[in-house]
Amino acid sequence: MVRQKTGYKQAKIMETEQGRIWFTYFDILENPDPGKPDPLKIEALSSSGVIVWKDGIYEDNFSGEADE
Repeated sequence: MVRQKTGYKQAKIMETEQGRIWFTYFDILENPDPGKPDPLKIEALSSSGVIVWKDGIYEDNFSGEADE
């Protein structure tokens, strides 16, 4: 899942000879608020919807792997 400030899109995951790649697109890419980090966040979800990995700047300043 790729999140912006006001919305999100599910990423498409593809297998290649070099490994997995993912992509998505937004009609409008939101700009960060002045003095704030990029609003994009990337989250990998388990089949039950639990975040198992995330990257980006969150309100708690967390960036990296989520707790399992």
